[in-house]
Amino acid sequence: MTVSLKRLAWITDPHLNFVDLAQWDYWVAQVQLEQPQALLISGDISEAEDLQLQLRRVLAAFGVPVYFVLGNHDFYHGSIASARQAAGDLLNQDNRLVYLTGGEPILLSRGWALCGDDGWADARLGDYYRSPVRMNDFHLISDLASLDAEARYQYLQQQGAASADRLQRQLERAAL
Repeated sequence: MTVSLKRLAWITDPHLNFVDLAQWDYWVAQVQLEQPQALLISGDISEAEDLQLQLRRVLAAFGVPVYFVLGNHDFYHGSIASARQAAGDLLNQDNRLVYLTGGEPILLSRGWALCGDDGWADARLGDYYRSPVRMNDFHLISDLASLDAEARYQYLQQQGAASADRLQRQLERAAL
């Protein structure tokens, strides 16, 4: 898909489920001042049970295409599959919404493409077994909550590898 964009607004980690109405109105007004032709949201839009509502609010507020990926918080209080399904279900309702994960690269102009994939910690950096840090992900994402430390480690690495594979395919197609 080729799209001609001169102005793309990008936000990451908005956690819109924690934004009150005054903050929402201010943010929308500031972004609208820039007159973007599209909006890119790179994860942590909300939490699983609120994801569709927040994406609909963004579409209604801006009236431009919205490209997005999910972050770890978007899976909270749900599963990875159910959050991805909820996001995917919205694509059939409004063609201005584009979920980048697993999709085709968005060709912006010669030599420029928009690619993306959902993200979270994949346990590849640091010392997973000796770290005193226990991510909220381990408790709030159902896929991870039921796993012991070793199974969770393996699962996180599998998810990271799958994400890397999807991104590699997107980048290869974008380079053609």
